[in-house]
Amino acid sequence: MSKQGRFPLTATIARLAVAACAALSVGLTMADPAVFQEYVGVENARIDMVIVDAGEFLMGSPESESGRARREGPQHKVKFAEPFAVSRTEISVAQFASFVAATGHVADVERRGSGKVFNARNGKILDKPGVSWKHDFRGKEAAGDNPVIRVSWSDAQAFVSWLSANTGKAYRLPSEAEFEYALRAGSTSRYWWGNGAPDRAVENVTGDRERLKELRWPVGFRGYTDRHWGPAPVGSFEANPFGLHDMGGNAAEWVEDCYSESLEALPGDGTAGTNGNCDLRVFRGGAWGYAPPLVRSAFRNAASRGHSSPMVGFRVATDLSGDGAAQARR
Repeated sequence: MSKQGRFPLTATIARLAVAACAALSVGLTMADPAVFQEYVGVENARIDMVIVDAGEFLMGSPESESGRARREGPQHKVKFAEPFAVSRTEISVAQFASFVAATGHVADVERRGSGKVFNARNGKILDKPGVSWKHDFRGKEAAGDNPVIRVSWSDAQAFVSWLSANTGKAYRLPSEAEFEYALRAGSTSRYWWGNGAPDRAVENVTGDRERLKELRWPVGFRGYTDRHWGPAPVGSFEANPFGLHDMGGNAAEWVEDCYSESLEALPGDGTAGTNGNCDLRVFRGGAWGYAPPLVRSAFRNAASRGHSSPMVGFRVATDLSGDGAAQARR
């Protein structure tokens, strides 16, 4: 985990913090039968948590799946004995700003002094001085409702530690198995919506009908556009059948696991894998700039725990016993 330090709020953090968290207040409010809410500030810093029921699924991709990578197998059965909860959306810029305002955390990208941006003139991802989690994919000030990007695995760990301390619950990143289970939402197809290009705007991914000035995606879903080039505000697209938004697009997301070359190293109970290379941490899910093969439900990738990218963010999870889930539904 990256070290935390105190520093004066910049104008950007101050504006976001005022919008997101005038003062820390934590409470639990029931919303609908499958959702509870954590308050880490005022209304727009609320985190909606979706309850995912216990169950089992076949993790990974079959050898016959088009676009499959070797590290997506062999398929194995994962069984969740207890329900768990996952945030309905990716953590937003405003929510991360609440954490920074409360703790003085300095993100890894800030320590480096530069961040990756998308260059709209040539379509390349380049390093730009002074860019951090406070900025959008092109390096301009990010809106508070955008998913926070350019956060490392270590930054995400600092966030969940803060959230745990201020809620009294053990918050964490989802395990890799939990993420795929929640992303698939009962499906066994290549994508949670089916096996081919979406017939409606279900996720923020690449489509061959999208344009940014003179640019177009070299590879994208045929006939598709979601009308966004770069991250969209969290929750802009429809939820999957489990009630979760942006699982297959918008920003890819850090999970808890150490990276392993095959799924054989992962536990069958859905907990995070710790037997792999723990210098590398896994991220899952699709992203706004991912070609169709990289949006598949089984796709997995990894990077160093200090890595930051304009295509990677995170969401949070927590364990629930059967009794806890029943209480949250009341």
